[in-house]
Amino acid sequence: VGQRPGVLRAALAEEVSEPAAAAARALLGNVVVGVGVAQGSAAPKGGGGSGGGAGAGALDVVIARLAAEHAEDVFRLLHFAMAPLAPRLGASPYGLRIHADVAALCPIKAGA
Repeated sequence: VGQRPGVLRAALAEEVSEPAAAAARALLGNVVVGVGVAQGSAAPKGGGGSGGGAGAGALDVVIARLAAEHAEDVFRLLHFAMAPLAPRLGASPYGLRIHADVAALCPIKAGA
């Protein structure tokens, strides 16, 4: 079975911003990301009698899926992607899951 390319790591490394480059350097392994848009037709609740006609209040939802070799990479990516929400939330999303600037794998000793 062939190895899938670390698409996200390469994309982040090519970014011009230092935060994106730092995020790429902190990844331990490959990460594959897929993003799509699901078109919705649900009207916002509490509209107050707008009639709810066809197309009224239609919502598009962006769905992102990611798979990583290491759970630490998932936490780091979620932390990086959701960082702009910190002022509104009052805390940094997934900030408590990040314990070091760069993660490192522990060596496994045979016969231990």
